[in-house]
Amino acid sequence: MDSASTSKRRSCCDYISSMPDSILHHILSLLDTHEAVRMCTLSKRWADLWTYLPDLTFDLRSFKSSCLPVLKEGLQSYVFDMNEGKRKADRFVHFVSTVLLRRQPCNIHSFRLDCDSVTLSRQDHFKAWIVYAVQHNVRVLHVEALSSHSFPSCIWACSSLENLYLNPFCCDLYRLTDVNLPNLRELHLNEAFLDNCFSKLLFCGCPFLEKVCFEDCDFVDCDVSSNSLKHLRIVVDGDRGSYYDTGFRHNMKISAPNLTSFSFDGEPVFMQQTIFESTSSLIHVDFRYYCGFEEGYFESFAAVTSIENLVLRGHYCDVFLEGLLPKLTVFDNLTNLTIGGLCLSCHFNVLARFLEHLPNLKKLVLHHDGWNCEMDMHDVPTNSSTHLLPIKCKSLSEIEVKYFINDSSVKQFLGALVDGTMELPNIKMVLSLRPVRMPQQIKI
Repeated sequence: MDSASTSKRRSCCDYISSMPDSILHHILSLLDTHEAVRMCTLSKRWADLWTYLPDLTFDLRSFKSSCLPVLKEGLQSYVFDMNEGKRKADRFVHFVSTVLLRRQPCNIHSFRLDCDSVTLSRQDHFKAWIVYAVQHNVRVLHVEALSSHSFPSCIWACSSLENLYLNPFCCDLYRLTDVNLPNLRELHLNEAFLDNCFSKLLFCGCPFLEKVCFEDCDFVDCDVSSNSLKHLRIVVDGDRGSYYDTGFRHNMKISAPNLTSFSFDGEPVFMQQTIFESTSSLIHVDFRYYCGFEEGYFESFAAVTSIENLVLRGHYCDVFLEGLLPKLTVFDNLTNLTIGGLCLSCHFNVLARFLEHLPNLKKLVLHHDGWNCEMDMHDVPTNSSTHLLPIKCKSLSEIEVKYFINDSSVKQFLGALVDGTMELPNIKMVLSLRPVRMPQQIKI
């Protein structure tokens, strides 16, 4: 039995050792590089595999802080060494530098770096790591650091780069005279200052750029002009308060004839100064907003009539729809509409008037948010069909209502919906319950 077990173990070890390097590299690339190096100590066959890894991930969080357990009043607590943060940073910097120094001179597929304030004083190391990745033809570069970290300018001349993620973005734009990223397909910039000069350099220097995300950026006369751009996402965090504190308007002009999807998440004040030009291919718009609106926030959407799928979710959706109505033409192409933040018990007629501009709408999805209702549910009449405008969208075949199972206002919501669709006897209505655990669907 002992000899059989030993033979079985040997055969298993031989099987692992006989795997091609490419498979072993793939297995190790699924781990943080710190863990991958430690794994290579398990076998002599694996001893030098980490020096050929094409995917490198350096995460400061993988270096755990040490603490001393103590007992206090019968409960175990921990006392942290105040100098541990510095020692942790020292270990991290030493590890990353050692790996790159001992690594074989082969190309890098992806290079991911995540570090925080403890590496602030290591600016020279930080830049050297980025330069190393660029010199080894990195294809995916993902960096999360501090705003005080300045990225080396060689990033903007990396011909091998296909995917670039900089969070936060920090670069001396006034010294940047050229951008040459001929193979870049995806770009994500966080907390960048985008003016007309930089935006022109960026989009002219990225002829095949298809997917862009700007997160918490400041836009001043920003011109997004690209023939290759297909997907654009903008996230604006109102908590930053940049629109109110800096005193300037965020304005952007979008000219992208091949743009198919546009996603916006944030304060609607940004959209007041956003102009869509040459966006005839735009078919999907996802607009999630916060707070209220003022006059002038709606022209940018009212002019885009090529949309096929539209998502509108946020506070005061009735105000948004009412603001759109005077500017709307007929949206012949729109077939799918999703609306959230609208209480039909109070604002059904707003929805009915909006749907009059969508003659070919086939599916309507309503996310009911009872908390967003301005009226007390006890004050809403249960039978108010005489006050409701009928939905006259003849092509509409399905309405889906999504709500939380503990929402007590949904009865009034559904009552208004049933009364308003009496002229559409063949319509299918689906009620999607969203309980805490098990979702289910009930057809009515």
